[in-house]
Formats: sequence, structure tokens, C-alpha cells
Amino acid sequence: PRGGVCRGCWEVGMCPTSEARVNFSWTPVAGQEGNHAVCFDAVALRPAHLCSSPSVPGCSPMVSGMRCVLLDVRRDPPPHIWTSFAADLDPYAHTMRAYLGRPLAFTVYANDTNCQDRPVITMGAMPPGAVLQEQAENSTTVAATERSIGGVETTTGRACRTSSRRYVWTIPLSYGGYQGRHCFFATDACGHDADCSGGLDTVQVCADFHVAKCQYAVNLEQSIVEVASLFGTDWIHMWNMNDAKSPDYALFDNQVLHIGHMYTVTSGDSVSNLARRFGTTQKSVAYLNYELGELHTTNLTLGQDICIIANSCFGEVQSVWDSNPRGDQALDRWYEGVQSAYEALRKAKTEHLDMLKQEEEEAAAVPAPGQDAPAPGQSAVAGRRLLAAAAGG
Repeated sequence: PRGGVCRGCWEVGMCPTSEARVNFSWTPVAGQEGNHAVCFDAVALRPAHLCSSPSVPGCSPMVSGMRCVLLDVRRDPPPHIWTSFAADLDPYAHTMRAYLGRPLAFTVYANDTNCQDRPVITMGAMPPGAVLQEQAENSTTVAATERSIGGVETTTGRACRTSSRRYVWTIPLSYGGYQGRHCFFATDACGHDADCSGGLDTVQVCADFHVAKCQYAVNLEQSIVEVASLFGTDWIHMWNMNDAKSPDYALFDNQVLHIGHMYTVTSGDSVSNLARRFGTTQKSVAYLNYELGELHTTNLTLGQDICIIANSCFGEVQSVWDSNPRGDQALDRWYEGVQSAYEALRKAKTEHLDMLKQEEEEAAAVPAPGQDAPAPGQSAVAGRRLLAAAAGG
């Protein structure tokens, strides 16, 4: 209109807004580690009803400046794995040994500085009675070091997931002296694409198991009689083997008892002659020593330490340095000794009863008041007979 002024829409800020968006996605694969630059620009085309062709004067497209993004592609770090084995193995005496009667229990942990990963914990071959419990997760702070394109390193703390699994081994009683290495593994994720292009990383941590031989850790409310029965012996043997003031004292939880003697193999020893010498059986010797019983062998090596529960009633009387007795000589001597002891006890009991009878007769013969008293020394004789009977027993 007259007097009007024509101004471009850009002059009054009323031009329609035109916005374009594009999503960029890239999953790097193995071999593409390093620095990469991804650049973008924007091209504005004239509307077709105004410009039939970009070659028409004034219809050339408008191009923005280029913007680039620098990407530092790194190899996915492997997970980290560790255990509480050293701290939990023997928290009472810190002997670095496991014990029969006490479950061997500790925790295996794993995490990853790449918080996108969830390490999975597994284990190799497990001994009988061992269980690896279900995996649990909790959030912990993991230290991660980042390096910029310019080489500047920055260490930050990230809240990542830490995986854990509890390992519990109820040690069989026939595993005394067992030694073995057992390993645990942590494996991370291989990537978020279907082709698993990132690759799997697996790390391991190993623990050396050593079960004490000839020793047993008492459980809650166990008695010395019960422990003795587990190994085919009696409470008197168990009491003699341990520094106990009285066999009636209560045992405390996790108290370690000695269940037998350690014997060092010498030249000429065999399982059979050791069993005969110490009054036990080959089956008992094999049961107390893992390398003999569980591995089904009777081979002994010079200097090998084995556990033996000796029985003095059936063992050989003479030392190996003396002339060896007959196989049944020890039993014969034991029987003769027991028979002699019982005969002496029977004789002492008879004498004691006779003495009591005589005392009763003498008491009945005590005169009434005014009568003569018994001969002096009569009661003293009875007392000497009692002492003689006790000494003979």
C-alpha cells in the first residue's frame, strides 16, 4: 500500500523456522581402536516453486559451516576379579589352612570400569560338596582413568555394578591333606550388537586350597565322643591327643582338635605293615589321608607325612628296631594282660567282701556295758587287710 515499506521477513524476525535433525549411530568393532573424526554440515535448498533448478541464478543451495566431532575409540577394558579367600580362610588362627569340620567359605567379586558391562562369575571344576551360590549385584564406586585427544588423563569415580558370588565347600572327612588350585573366572559383555563385535574378555583368579591333615574343627555343641565316632576311635584316644584338663569340659565352636598322630614314612614302610604296627586298618589309614583314600593308591614316598590313629591294644608291642613279633603275638599279650588284671581285681574284691563280713561279725560281738572290750589292735588288722586288698587291685 501507499506509504508502505516492504521489508524482508528476516528483517522483522518472522520467517518460518526450518529445522532438520539426523541421528548418528555407530558401533565400533575390534580393529577400529584409535582417533576418528565425524563431520557434519547442513545444506538448505530453495523451494521448487521458486527455483526450478539450482543452476538458475539466485537458486544455488546454501551450505553451513562444517562441524566435526572427534571420537577416541578404545578397546573395551577387561573386568577385574578378586576374592576374600585370604581373609576368610582361617579367621581364627590365620594358618592359611582349611580344616575338616569347618566349611571353607569366601566371596568372589568382579567389576568393570566400563559400567555398561555386567561381569559374570563362573568357576572351573569344583570338589565334591562345593557350591557356588547365585550371583548378586550392588552398586560401588569404580575408579576410571580417561585420556583426552590432547593426552590429558583424568581419573574419576563411577558408580558401577559389582558382581559377587559366595563359594561354600563342606569338606568331606576323607579330604585330610588335600591340596589343589581352584580358579574363578569373570567374563564381560561382548557388545550391544547381534554380531557380538566387541569380543569377550575373561580374567581369572586362583586360590590354593590346603586342608590340614589329622586335625578337626569342632562344630557348635559337638562333644569329644561325637568327634571320636566320626573317625572310628574313642573319646579316651581323643582326650589323650589334645591338651584338655578334663574330657568333660565343653568344646567351643571352631576349636581345633588333633585326631591322630603324624607319621613320616621311612624306607621299607607300606600301608599294610604300618596298619599292623599301629593296631589299625588299611581302610582307616586311607580314610585319614586324601592322597591314599580318594586317589585309590597304596604307594608311599620317602618322607611323606601321613595321619594314623594308633590303637595300643592291637598294635605291635616291640619296636621295629627289635626282632619283629609274630602277627598275633601283640593280641595274645594284650589278652593275657587283661585276663591277669581281671583275676587280680576278682581276688581283691573277694578279700574286700571277706573283710567287711569279718567287721560285721566283730561289731556284733561287741560286749554289752560291763563286759570285756575286744582285744586291742583287732580293728587295725582289718584296716591293714583293706589296704592290702586295694594295693593288690
